Amino acid sequence: MYSKRKEIKEWNEIDMKDERLLKQNSVKEAIQNLSDCIQNLNNSLSEESELLSKSQEDGKDDLITNEYKKKPFTCNIKDMGIPENAWDWQCSNSEYLSTMLSEFIMLDFEFYNQLEVIKKEYESLRLTDEQLWNSDELEMFEYIWDTYRRQILHQRRHYTLDFLSRLFADRNTKEITDLMDHCERVNQLKDRAVTINRVWKKSRDDLSIRIQATLLQISELSNEKRLKTEKYQSQKELCDFLKEQVQRWRKEKLEMSELEEKENAKLKAQQAEAESVKKAKEMAIRKIIKDKIAEHQSRKAAEKQEQAENEAARLKFLRDMHAKQSRIDMARLKEAQDLRLAEIKQKRLLSQLEKIKLSDERESRLEKLRKKVRPNVLPDPNRSMSDTESWRLKTEDHLHNTETSIERQMSNSTATTTTTSNNISNRFESKLYTYTNAQLCADNRTRLTTALYNAGVLDTDYARMVLSSVTPNRQTRKDTITSKEFQEALNDTVHNLF
Repeated sequence: MYSKRKEIKEWNEIDMKDERLLKQNSVKEAIQNLSDCIQNLNNSLSEESELLSKSQEDGKDDLITNEYKKKPFTCNIKDMGIPENAWDWQCSNSEYLSTMLSEFIMLDFEFYNQLEVIKKEYESLRLTDEQLWNSDELEMFEYIWDTYRRQILHQRRHYTLDFLSRLFADRNTKEITDLMDHCERVNQLKDRAVTINRVWKKSRDDLSIRIQATLLQISELSNEKRLKTEKYQSQKELCDFLKEQVQRWRKEKLEMSELEEKENAKLKAQQAEAESVKKAKEMAIRKIIKDKIAEHQSRKAAEKQEQAENEAARLKFLRDMHAKQSRIDMARLKEAQDLRLAEIKQKRLLSQLEKIKLSDERESRLEKLRKKVRPNVLPDPNRSMSDTESWRLKTEDHLHNTETSIERQMSNSTATTTTTSNNISNRFESKLYTYTNAQLCADNRTRLTTALYNAGVLDTDYARMVLSSVTPNRQTRKDTITSKEFQEALNDTVHNLF
């Protein structure tokens, strides 16, 4: 079909400038038939899609099952081959008509081979299933598979496998899944076969329409070719007449061209002579200019050489002067460096002596403070275990008050007296909920403050400097930090970052 189309295209491209006389009514009729066929095809496809959607909504696949019952892997022999009415189609060449109609056989052969391939795969699957399963099991399996396939939409394979595993308890899961895959593949093959049959039928209808349109175009092209032949004969006679006219015109033109060539040769000789004279004058002028340029260049070179010698002498004088000045400057710098080093050495010596003096004075002051705060008591083991004077006074006052209250309440009952005595004893046995000595000494700042206090230097700049360098164990509360301290801490942080 493609080769025939190509031949028709070549015929259409012959003599595109000539006027064509086509039968417009026949072409319009063929185009109308083709459009009607396409419209019918679209209508049939839309009807089938509507039926399929309705069957899926109702949970039934009646359309598909009907197609399966019609044996989709077989084809009707009457629908194959060349149609009976095809031989009545009009064509000027019977051989060309037979060649065009052979396309039906090639089309049938192609679709028939596709059906045979699908049929072989289907038969191989059925044979494999019949070898592993008996007919009753296969019928029951296919019925359950079709039921689940129509009714269940979500997780269909999971529920089907679960039910079949419980139904066929003697079969393992792999055999059931293989048979499920075979059933699914069989359904796909059936759908494919039905689709091929439909496409086969529609392709035959389209091919018949295209062949009719092609034959109609061929008849029109044959008429056009006949008209072209007649026109070609008339044009050939006209061309012979014009050929004689052209030959006579060419002869006259040749004579005119010979005369023009002679005139052009004379003009070229005159122009060449004038060009030679002009060129001689230009060469003389160029020679004079060239001599002037050479003289100017030699003068420039001499001036440049003299300038270079003067510049070299000046640079030598400057180098000598700079060398002399550099020696003077180096001597001055060395003298200044020696003075500076001596001054720095003297300052370092004075600073070291000052530091030694300050350290001796600070050590003497600290020794005096140590003598003042050093305890001067005799060793007394009982003193560490005995009560202090303040505690003894506090206990005596409390006992005195308690005895007074007891005397006032002697008239009360024995139970009340017992309760009062218990309250008095519990008051002295109650625990004190405050910081212990270990907790207070656990803080680095507290221990350092105690040591500075014992040394007598707590209220000095040295103590403030040391305490500022010690970080507390707990983070300082932000409400106890002033805005000025916060600003200084922020500036230190920014300075450390950048």
